[in-house]
Amino acid sequence: MTYKNSETLGKRLKLWRKFIGKNQIEFSELSNIGIAIIRKCESDASMPGGHTLIAFANTGVNIHWLLTGEGSMVISKQASIRPYNQRMIDLGIEMAELSDTTCDDILVEMAIKVKNHLQLQKIERSLEAIRKKSS
Repeated sequence: MTYKNSETLGKRLKLWRKFIGKNQIEFSELSNIGIAIIRKCESDASMPGGHTLIAFANTGVNIHWLLTGEGSMVISKQASIRPYNQRMIDLGIEMAELSDTTCDDILVEMAIKVKNHLQLQKIERSLEAIRKKSS
């Protein structure tokens, strides 16, 4: 799957860096790749070599996606991930384009909904236990 602003390796690398919440300096430190190389790669002035690609992969990016724009941006730890996990990853990627304030607002709303669903499940389990005792 290809994401907005991901038609070049440099744009995909920048999208990945923003997705994990790093500026260029922080990403340089995380990947142990010099800031000049990061900047050259993101501006498409240079194609990363093998050592650099391995360092990028160690940050969690799927190298196949980074090179081609195809597949998932994130390295999957499992052979197959649950569909909702993939949707959450895709949503996180799209949210990288939004402001921090907007992302915070969205996450607060999601957290409230999750908490409400968990409370509802707890109530349903309690009711089921009461029904079992009554029968």
